[in-house]
This record gives sequence, structure tokens and C-alpha cells, in this order.
Amino acid sequence: DLGFKEIKIASYDCASFPLIKDIKNKFETIYVSTGATHDNEIETTAKILNDQNFFFLHCVTIYPTPIDKLNLNRIDYLKHFTTQVGFSDHTQANLTGLDADIVALWKGANIIERHFTILDSSQTKDGPVSINPKQLKTLVEYSTMKNDELYEHVKQIHNLSLIHI
Repeated sequence: DLGFKEIKIASYDCASFPLIKDIKNKFETIYVSTGATHDNEIETTAKILNDQNFFFLHCVTIYPTPIDKLNLNRIDYLKHFTTQVGFSDHTQANLTGLDADIVALWKGANIIERHFTILDSSQTKDGPVSINPKQLKTLVEYSTMKNDELYEHVKQIHNLSLIHI
């Protein structure tokens, strides 16, 4: 009723089937984070939303997320339900930069969700997992690259083996 066309459902509500059914026809685009959800719950949510414009976002609900816990291969699993998949990144950008986002884009993520701040990371509760304006600009540049261009950046990630792709 407020005129919003898009909504994001948090990981812990991906399996809130009454909520999913209620919002199904109220928004043009629905983003569903899947971090705290079992496979059968993801499957059920996909069935409920099967005729809607929806994205599944891979997410790990550890804040901040260690790079070796990312499990970005999960993006491939989510593609079984929709071609519109993304990644909700909670890594520490001051430690790992945009490495996880580059890999997610290369693996076919259509959307990257990041926390964002203009403040110093020590001044906000989610500062450790937030990116700054310069990093956001760089992330947008990566998002416009073709897959072979992204792969050149993937090959340069020094801790790629930790990402488990």
C-alpha cells in the first residue's frame, strides 16, 4: 500500500511460508536471502514464487563471514530454481577487499548485496562488513564486466583456494 515495488526477505524469513504467500502478488520483484534456510525450505519458497520475478541471494549468516566459509558454489544450487541469483556479502572488506563479490559475479550472480557506510568502519555496528563509496564504485565497475574479464581478476585473488569454488 506504500507504493514499494521491491522487497527483500531476510534469511530467517525465507521459510516463513505464510509471509512469502502474503507478499507474493504485492511486489514486482522479491529478493529472498537464503543463508539460514534448509534446502527443502528453499525448494518450497521457489514453488510458491514460481510465477513471480524473484531472486535468491546466497548468504552466510556469520558476521563477519570468514572467506573460507563463503561456499560460493551454493550459487550454482540456487540457479536450479531461478536464473536470478545473487550474493549477500558479509565479509570484511578491509581484509579481503571485494574478492568474494568478484568470484560471485564470475559465478553468475546477477546482484550483489553489501552493507554500505560513509563513516569509518569503527563508527557503525555493521562497519566491519560494510564497504565505502570508493569500494562501491569499484564493485559497480566489476558488475559491468564480461565473464572473461572477471575471470582475469579471479585468477589474481591470492587467497582463492580459501573461497572453495
